[in-house]
Amino acid sequence: MRFVVMMGSVALILMLSWQSALAQNTQGDTDFQVSGQPSAAQLSEFAKQGGQAVVNLRGADEPLPFNEAALANELGVSYYAIPIANANDLTLSKVKLFDQVIGKLQPEQTLLHCASGNRVGAMMALRAGWLQHKSADEALQIGRQHGLKSLADTVAELLQEYPHGR
Repeated sequence: MRFVVMMGSVALILMLSWQSALAQNTQGDTDFQVSGQPSAAQLSEFAKQGGQAVVNLRGADEPLPFNEAALANELGVSYYAIPIANANDLTLSKVKLFDQVIGKLQPEQTLLHCASGNRVGAMMALRAGWLQHKSADEALQIGRQHGLKSLADTVAELLQEYPHGR
């Protein structure tokens, strides 16, 4: 009996720690869950909570702490990788691919991530500006709501220099 109570307590602690970690990692003001790199335990808990898709924007050469694609597959979660290594990858073709992928997903059941959330915000801002024809200010606000920080100046320049994408 004590073992069952202890295991139940461990499960509750894990669930609360996932929610706490995601709350610390997730950006507000968005229907999508946006975070930095999730751990294997966080990804498992995301799936248990009804998560259905993960979109990874980390660069192809960035080491992952575990085989994220394999774990997502094992958990029955759709997995998409769109490598954005740096500002040079912020192109119209990548933004269109990103738009196609997230356009077919349920936002509240989708986790968008890179290492910190910054590239997610950059892609959301460029999507808003280049594909949804929002003003640069509106697009940057959308980007900030989705984690845009250190790439904000670069994204602002791209929106001004290439209003229809590059």
